[in-house]
Parts: sequence; structure tokens; C-alpha cells
Amino acid sequence: MIFKNLFKPKFQDPNPQVRLNAIESLSPEQAEQKTRLHELAFNDEDANVNLAALTKLNSFALWCKTAEIAKTERVRKKAQSMVEAALFDSGELDISDTERKQFIKECKSIPLLEKTLKLNWLLNDESGLLLNVLDKIGKIHLTKQVLLNSESETVQQQLLAKIEDQNLLNKILKKTRFASIKEQARLKLEAIEQAKTKPIDVEKRARLVLSQLLALKDHNDLESIRVSMAQHVQVYEQISTEFDCLRAEIKLNLQERFEQIVNQVNRQIERLLPQWQTDKERIEIEDKLSCIEESIDTCIKSVNKAFAADISSITLGDVEKFENTLQSLQNDLDSLRAELVNKEIGGEFDNIHKRIERSSSRTILCRSTLSKLPEFQQNLSSAQSLYLQLRDLTKPNDFSQIEASKDYLKEQKSLWKELKTPFAANWPGELQRQWSDLVNEWNSAIEGLQATLKQNEAKCRSKLKAIEGMVQQGKYKAAIGLFSKTRVLFELLPDKSQSSLSRSFSKVSEQVENLKDWQAYIAQPRKPALLDEVEQLPGQNLSIEQQAKEVKRLRHQWNSLGNIESEADTALNLAFDQAIEKAFAPCREYFAEQEKQRDNNAKAKLVIIEKLQTLDVDNIDDEQLSNIYNDVQKSWKRVGKIDYKVVEEFNQKYRTSLQPLRDKVSAFYKRNAEAKQALIKRLASLIEAQDSVEASEQAKKLQKSWKAIPYAGDKAEKRLWSEFRKLNDTLFSKRQTMQEQTKAQINLQKAQFENALNQCIDKLNIASRLSDVDETAELLSNLIADEESFEQGIVKSFLKNVKRVEQDIALKRQLFINQSHQDDMARVFSVLEHSVQSDWTDEQLRELPKHWRNAFNQCKPPEESRADLNILLDITADQESPKEELARRQEIQLQRLGDKFDGGRDLTSEDLLLRWIQHGKVLAEEKPLLERLKSHFSVK
Repeated sequence: MIFKNLFKPKFQDPNPQVRLNAIESLSPEQAEQKTRLHELAFNDEDANVNLAALTKLNSFALWCKTAEIAKTERVRKKAQSMVEAALFDSGELDISDTERKQFIKECKSIPLLEKTLKLNWLLNDESGLLLNVLDKIGKIHLTKQVLLNSESETVQQQLLAKIEDQNLLNKILKKTRFASIKEQARLKLEAIEQAKTKPIDVEKRARLVLSQLLALKDHNDLESIRVSMAQHVQVYEQISTEFDCLRAEIKLNLQERFEQIVNQVNRQIERLLPQWQTDKERIEIEDKLSCIEESIDTCIKSVNKAFAADISSITLGDVEKFENTLQSLQNDLDSLRAELVNKEIGGEFDNIHKRIERSSSRTILCRSTLSKLPEFQQNLSSAQSLYLQLRDLTKPNDFSQIEASKDYLKEQKSLWKELKTPFAANWPGELQRQWSDLVNEWNSAIEGLQATLKQNEAKCRSKLKAIEGMVQQGKYKAAIGLFSKTRVLFELLPDKSQSSLSRSFSKVSEQVENLKDWQAYIAQPRKPALLDEVEQLPGQNLSIEQQAKEVKRLRHQWNSLGNIESEADTALNLAFDQAIEKAFAPCREYFAEQEKQRDNNAKAKLVIIEKLQTLDVDNIDDEQLSNIYNDVQKSWKRVGKIDYKVVEEFNQKYRTSLQPLRDKVSAFYKRNAEAKQALIKRLASLIEAQDSVEASEQAKKLQKSWKAIPYAGDKAEKRLWSEFRKLNDTLFSKRQTMQEQTKAQINLQKAQFENALNQCIDKLNIASRLSDVDETAELLSNLIADEESFEQGIVKSFLKNVKRVEQDIALKRQLFINQSHQDDMARVFSVLEHSVQSDWTDEQLRELPKHWRNAFNQCKPPEESRADLNILLDITADQESPKEELARRQEIQLQRLGDKFDGGRDLTSEDLLLRWIQHGKVLAEEKPLLERLKSHFSVK
């Protein structure tokens, strides 16, 4: 039968189905058959044959090769899927890790390489393969994803070197578990920030150095200018190595400014140079002079030492030796003086001139002493006698001795000077010190008497003025009493002092005498008036305090009038005493009550003190002690005044008794303050925390801890609470600010994502071909894959929209695919219809897909007739065949069952159409078959 021959395994059979069945009998284990399988896999025109041969060979390498060079889309896609399945261990192909890695290394398919990034082992690959894959893909968002998903520290280190995005670096800081990666990310962030601020910093440092250089032009110390200038120039040159980060105009401006300032400083150096040279010369001369002065001091000390030991034992040889040394030093001074011949006296060298003359005088005086030793010895003896004489004399101790003592001391000092002056350079220091101390003692004694005298004179003068004031104010009694004391002081003064005060004393004395005469005259009219005022005082309804003040005032005025030896004055005094007593009686009762109240207050305070003394502070809870301490202090303050005489005594007892309780409570307050201070420290550390939400939660816990800590004392509690509250306000304000910023960032990113998603939708809406749909799909895929660029949750919030766009893309892709297939079918049937009248042309075939062109060009009729192929299409589509073909349809169905039993496969509608076309040109009588064929492919 025809169908029996159809499934016969013939490798060169023109029928693809025959070749397909033949593959089952070939074995890849035999070289010849393996070669045939290779031929069928890569050179056969039928896609089904290609795939069957490749499946039989079961070679990963061959599938990889097919994925690259396959002629048909179907074979290429199948090969790609097989390769992918093998790579992901989800297919029938088993490959080794070496083959897998080698394939990935050599793979050029970007989509496939992107899929390999889902392999866990590749994400943690440290051999460089992962880096190679990412370099080939060249998509930074994938590099970001891999870095965040990899569990390998080495991989993260390798990829981190490629990351410069600040947002991603911040995410890495949060998500990575490796400390070294966090540190590298932190360093990169710092480097980015530094790169932003480096131009500003470099320019700032450069201008600071230029300012420091410029300031040197106002200095006058040449050496300092030179040293500082060298340092500043060196620093500027170091900074200039970083000028590459500056704009060209700033760099040029800095360099020009540097050259200008250097020139200005150099001009200042040139101006100071002459004076500097003069100063240098002066310093050199001063150094020489200092050496000579030191030598003169040494020589004179040696001479004085010899004099101090025994002046009579000095020989002529000793004298000659000293003379020679002094002469040599004098010659050195003369040489130095010669160097100063051209130096202006009165200028900078004036002090040197004076020092030379002073040193020269010392050498001359010393040489003079050496030449007059007997006379020197005599003067020393006289000076010693003069010292002893003054020492043994009693120092002045009376005002009358002041002037005589001053004259005597002046005379003795003059005699001493006459003895010392000729031999001043060699005068014994100890003798001079003794004399100076003695003279100072005499001066102190004289000055002490003079100071006391001046004080007495001033006191007397002051009292005389005070008496005059009292007289003018009408305080006659007080003036008379003070004058009696002043007279005694005046009479103790020496004659000279009395003479200077005599005019004032005589004037006041005369006034006092007049007062005594007028006292009785003045007092007589005023006393009755005062008595009347006192008698009216009880009826004025004054307060106790005011009435006591009035009584005191009236008593004072009455006493100021004095007493007159007369019966009338005596009667007035008695009447005043009775009236003043009556006026003071209510005050006395009030003050007695106050005294009683003060006694009661004293008893209350004693109770508090006794309570404190009996309090066992060691067996009472600290917080209870704190309450007791506060209650005691309040109770003590509530108690009123006590007798002022015992106030300090009671306060001291209270402080002593309170001390143990205060110590305990103070220690308790201190512990509480330290605990609260520790909370403040912890709270302060949260201010800089990156996670403001977590920091806020921690702050709330610290607030609860604060409430659990007892009172820390008035002063500390107020300060600590103020600080704690301020830190809380700062932290929660920062959280609020960060939440607002995060919200704004999320809203911005939502808008960006929504905008990008809308662009995908717009692009899909205007898509006019399948490639446009694929571009939109890739755009959407990249948007979703770049999820790390958005805040967490943003992509998920648009998940429904994304799914809808994906569905729209799939629908539109299928629409284009279906449309393309319909167009292909229309063109295929157009060629077939055209073939009824004439042969098809290359122009017509060029528009068809390759496998359809091959079918038209092959024209090798299969064994099935076109009528049988139409019946096979009816069977495949499960449609009824014409009645006249039912018997034939049954035969074909039986044959198909047998074919399946032998391992054959079902033919698709497209396979049957290809065989229909291989019959060649459509004959006129076959037009009905063509029309029937078109109905199976919905072609009008």
C-alpha cells in the first residue's frame, strides 16, 4: 500500500516523515550512523527532522551550535530552550559544571546571559566568570542586582569597584552583611562627597596660603619673613598639584595672584635688608661686648674676693696680675670703641657706647683701688665704725624726734658715700648690705612715726569739721561732747602740727563755748511742744511698729535738748517720762507676745532637730528618705522667727542633725542623676542614627526608663530634664523631617515609575509591528528589573498596572503573530491560485517565509494525493468530509492508527499544507480541492 511505503525508514527519502521515522533506527554510538544523524540535524530542510536528529544525538555542544546557526526559527528556539534547560538542570541533557561554565564564558546571547544570572552558583562565582558575563551584558541595573543578591564577599568587592551611584552605595551599606564591603562603600561615598567639595576645598586652602603670604609684606622681621615665605611657598606648591580639579580661570587667577604676592614680599625683603644688616652688625658687637663685660665681672669678683679674705696679705705680684688683666680688658674695650667710630651716637649703637663707657669706668675704678690699697683699707675701717655707731643708737619713737632723726640719718648717709665712692667697684658687698638694711630700719621707724602723725592730724581735722557740721545742723549736745574728745587729741600733737591746725581749733572752740550759753535758751521752748506731741500719740491709732518708731524718735529729740538745772525742767522731764511710758505700753505688750511666739517657734524647731537626731537613715528606703528630707526642709521653713541671739545656734544644730540625711539623699540624687545622664548620653547617640524610625522607638523606650528613675534633686533634675527634652525634640523633629523627605522621595519615584509605565503603554498603543511590541516588552522588563533604583514597595504598588501592561503586550504580540501568519497564508494561497493559470515566479516567492519558499521550490510530490491530504486535514481539524470520501477517510484513519502504533507522529495542518504545495502547480480540476483547502486556513 502507499501508506506502508510512506513510513519506510529511508534516509534519502524526499518525504520528511519518512526521514523522521528513519532517525529512530539510527544510533549515535556508531560512527557512520552518527554522521547521518549530523547530516539530518544540520542539513535537512525539515525542522522536525532537524529536531529529531538533535534529540537522538543528545549532545549539549550540538544543541549550542544549532542555537547559533539554525536556519529556521523553530529549530533555533527549540535549541535555545534545550540549552537553557541544560544550563538550569531542568531538561533531559546532563552537562558537567565545566561544560556549563565554558558555555557561559563563550556565550554571546545577551538574553540568555541575563537568564544565567538566576543561577545561584554563578552569583557567588569568584573566578571572574560572573564579571565576564556582566561585562558582556553591559547593563548597570543587573550589576546592581547581582551585587545586592550575591552572598560572596569577593564578588561584592569586585562589583563594588564598578559602582559609583550614591543611592546604591547607601543601599549596600544597609543590606550587605560584610563589614569590609560596608567600609569600602562608606569610603566610596566619602570619596564622592570629597570629589564634590574638593574644588572648593583646594581653592579655599590655596587662597588661605596666599593670604598668609600677603600678610608677610607688612612684617618687619626679615628672618621671620624668609622662613615663613619658604614654608608658605612650599605649601602652595603642594596644593597646586591638586589644581587639576579647578576650572581653568580659577587656576590662572590663583597662579597670577601667587606671583604678584611673591613679588610684593620680595620687595619688602629688599627694603628691610639694609636695616637687617645693621642689626646683624650691632648684635655681633653686642655679643663681643657681653663677653668682655663677663670677663670684667669675673676679674673684679676675683679682686673683691682677695680683698674680702685679707686685704693686708695681697702682694705686689697679685696687684700686678690684676692690673695686667684689667689693662687687657681695657684694651679690648678700646678696640671695640674703635669699631664704633663711624657709628652714630644716639642711634641704634647708643646703648653699646654707654655700655662700653660703663665697663671702662669699672676697670678704671678697680685699677684705682689697687693703686690705693692703704687708703681703701682705712676707708673700710671708718665705714665699719660708722655702721656700728648708727646701729647702737636708739631709733626714734616719739613725734618730737622725727625732724632731728631725719637730719642725723642724712648726715650719716653722706659720710658713708664719701667713704665708698672712690672705691665703689671693689666695695665689700656684705658691708654695703648691712649698711643698707640698717638705713632702711631707720627710714621705716621715721616713716611709721610720720604716718601715725599724719593720721592723728587728719583725724583731728576731720573731727573739727564734724563739729562745725553738727553746729550748723543744730546738734549742739553732740557737738559739745565731740569737742571734749577732740581737745585731748589736739593736745597730743607736736607744736608744728598744732600750729597747722590752730586756726580751725580756735574757731570751733569759740563756737562750742557759745553753744553752752544758748543751750538753755534753745531747750526751754521746745520741750513743752515735744511733751504735747507725746501725750497725743496714743490717740493717733498707729500700728505697733509705727508707734514704736515714733516713741523712739521723740525720746531721741528730748534727750538732744539736754537738762537745765531748774524745777521747771525737772517737772517737764518727769511728765515726759510718764507720757512716753504710756505711749509705749501697747508696744511693750505686743513685743512680749512676739517674744512668746519666738519661744514657741524655738520649741518647734527643737522638735524638728530631735526628730532628725533620732532618725535611722541606714534602715529606711532611699526614696522614702528623699520624701522625709523634703518634708523636713519645708517644715523648718514654715516655722517663724526665733530670738536673734540663738538663731545661729539653732541653725548650726539643724545643719548638723540634717547632715546624715542630706548625705544619704544627696548620694541617692547623685545616682539618679547619673542614671538620667546615661539615658541622655544614649539618647544623644540616637541623633546620628541612620534609621530614624528605629531611633524614635528607642527614644520612646528611654522616655519610659526616665519616668522609672526617681527624683534627682531640684537643680540637677531641672537641668537634666531640659537637656533630655531638648534631645527628644531634636530627634523627633529629625524623624518628622526624614519622613517628609522619604514621602516626597516616594511620591517623586512613584511619579517617575508611573511616567515610565505610561511611556510603555503609549509605545504599545502606537506599535505598528511585532518589533515595536518586543521593544516595549524589553522597556518594561528593564523598568521592573531596575527595582533597586526605587524605594521598597514602589514597584509592588504598581503590580496590577504592570500585569495589565504585560497582558496587553502578550495580546498585541499574539495579534501581530496571528496577523503575520494570516498574511503568510494569504500570500501562500495567492501563489497557489495564480499557479492555476501559470507558474509562480521568484518575485512571488520572495515575500514568503523560507520554509514556504522551500516547499514551492522543491516540488517533489509526496505519495499522498492532494485529495488524501484534504481528507487528512478534515481528520486533523475534526471536520466532516464529503459523503463520497467517507470510505477513503476510514482507510486513512486506520493507516494513521497503525502508524502511531509503529512510533509515527501526527502531522499538523501546516505539515499537510506543505505536502499539498509539494505537488506543484494546481491543475484546473484541482480548484475545488484548493477552495476546500482554503477553508481549513480561514483564507477567503
